[in-house]
Amino acid sequence: MVNIIIVTHGDFGAYLLEAAEEIVGHDESVNATVVAISRRMPIADVRQKINRALASALENSGSGGVLVLCDMLGGTPCNETLLAARRAERLEVLAGVNLYMVISALMNGRRMDLEALTKKVMEDAKRSVVNARNLLLAKSGN
Repeated sequence: MVNIIIVTHGDFGAYLLEAAEEIVGHDESVNATVVAISRRMPIADVRQKINRALASALENSGSGGVLVLCDMLGGTPCNETLLAARRAERLEVLAGVNLYMVISALMNGRRMDLEALTKKVMEDAKRSVVNARNLLLAKSGN
């Protein structure tokens, strides 16, 4: 099983996880953790918080690995996760997390290996960003 960590500015990750679990249900067998970062936190505390979450998830994942979903490329959550990830194996980091990605990770994390899950979550993320109005108009023939 792949463990999932969501690292975001503020409580965004917690709300994403809560919403995803409302949609797909909470599964005790899926290990999903949220790390909230605040601009008020000293960078040493940010690093410690991320390193602790990564170490715990890697230890608990066995051979499954860890998929980290960060809110935005170039932001502190992603940058600090990438620094920590340099030293880790069985760990992937995706930036640009959205609700569909979290749902995909939760639904597939038990049955896919890390490589397949990473690919699936990325594909689902790309599919989930659409111009809904144009899609609706095309389907209605207008």
